[in-house]
Amino acid sequence: MNVRDFWTPTAAAAARMADLNIRCERRQAPHATMYYGCELPEEFVAIRRGNPAEPTLVGLTSEPTAKAIMTAAEIAIARLSSRPGCGSPDGQNAHDDGVAISALEQCGFSRPVYKGERLPWWHHHAFSPARAAAFRAATSSK
Repeated sequence: MNVRDFWTPTAAAAARMADLNIRCERRQAPHATMYYGCELPEEFVAIRRGNPAEPTLVGLTSEPTAKAIMTAAEIAIARLSSRPGCGSPDGQNAHDDGVAISALEQCGFSRPVYKGERLPWWHHHAFSPARAAAFRAATSSK
């Protein structure tokens, strides 16, 4: 996996990098550690795509969130025929949400609970990456 500048590893990915003796260039900014571009083995995956305001989060394929991402992409491709076409953004959003929820349930996640009440799925930490994977898989497969 080729990563560009401004990325950070998860704790598991940082430990695996240390095991593999991968030393990426990094600099300490005032309140952040910036990693610069490098080549990582195939077991690393982008969990959250970066933007100018936040870095790309890189993890391992064995992490639960990465498994949810891969499962969401598989489900999105399988359900591609039921995804509404152009002119229906609400239907497309609902489809991608449903794919992400199915992926999270398949991976053994449950809805978050706060003070005894079940919260909507979008409060789950793995929902956004899974939904983004479903969207990318659906739009790149057309």
